[in-house]
Order: sequence, then structure tokens, then C-alpha cells
Amino acid sequence: MKKSLMVFMFFVAIAWFGHTFSKNFIVDPAFTKFLAHKGSFHLLQNKLWFWFLRAHILLSLLALISGPIAFLKSTRKKNKALHRLIGKIYMVAIFLNCIPALYVSFYATGGWSSTIAFIFLNGAWISTTYIAYKEVRARKIQQHKEWMVRSYSITLANTTIYVLTLIFHNGLGLDYILSYQIAVWSSWMLNLCIAQGIIAIFNKKDENVNF
Repeated sequence: MKKSLMVFMFFVAIAWFGHTFSKNFIVDPAFTKFLAHKGSFHLLQNKLWFWFLRAHILLSLLALISGPIAFLKSTRKKNKALHRLIGKIYMVAIFLNCIPALYVSFYATGGWSSTIAFIFLNGAWISTTYIAYKEVRARKIQQHKEWMVRSYSITLANTTIYVLTLIFHNGLGLDYILSYQIAVWSSWMLNLCIAQGIIAIFNKKDENVNF
């Protein structure tokens, strides 16, 4: 089951990396389609927003692609130096993303409802990552792994937002803005619940093996 989950995680990470990078840096580097949902083309005149959004996307993609590498058993067990390096890259990418992510959240599609949801999301992202860092510094490896699962689940929140928005808007016919607001609020809560379920399943499996 762990191998299947790792394969799925790598597939999602690579697919979303390719989709997001190509869309925002090759196909539509001016973010015109992105801004069309906001009705805020004046943001293109806001150079700070433009560069903070780019920084936010790039740092998020760095965390997205480095996470699964750190989870690999071959990295964790056989090449601990590489594991530590990838882990540091992952955590630094998230901590550096604190300011860009907060700034762009104030211009989120859906107004203040989405902004508040993103503030909670970013707070959960930084908190879970920081706790994972503290646990590994204290050599509490099991707790570190569990908090990294929670942290990475929030790293995947943007993917969940995209999928949920499609379901609510295209599938259920809800207004796009409402769909997006629901998706932003649901994404980090849903992902954390899934992460907790994965942790519980693997902990139970480890107990049975030890027994």
C-alpha cells in the first residue's frame, strides 16, 4: 500500500508541476486567464503582486516536487545526507513562501472569504512544517514523519482547490466564485483529514507487524 501511495504521490506531483509551470510560465505568463476570473486586470500594473505571485508559484512547486523525494524509503534509509538536503529544501521553500503567499492571498479570487481561508491554509502549512522540523531536531522520528505527511497534504492543497472547483462549478453548476470559495475552505481541511487517515492506517499496520 505504501508503494502504491508513493507512486500516486509522484504522479500527482509531476503532473501538477508540469501543468502549473507550463500554464503560468509558458502558455499564459501574463496571467490573463487567471485574472479573468477576478475581473482585476489592473493587478498587472501592480509589479509587487506580479513578482510575489511568481515567487509563490515557484516556491510552491519546489516544495511540491521535493516532498515525494524526501518520502522515498531509498532516500530516508540509504542516503540520509540526501534526505536531509531534500528536507531542508522543502522546508526552506515553505518558510520563504510565507510572505509571498500572505501577500497574494489579499488579492484572492472570491474576496475576503477566500483571503481568510488562504490565511488559515498558509498558517496550517507553516505550522505543520515547523512542528515537523522541531520533531526531527528532537530526534522524534515517528512524530516527524507524521507531521511531514500533514505538511505535504497542505502542499497539495492547490491541486485539491483546482479539482473541487471543477466539481462544484462544472459538475454541479455552481457559480465559479462560490465554487472557488468553497474549494479554498474545503481543501486544507479535507487534505488534513486524508493525511490523518493515512497516518492512522500506517500506524495500525506497523502495530500489527510488530505484534
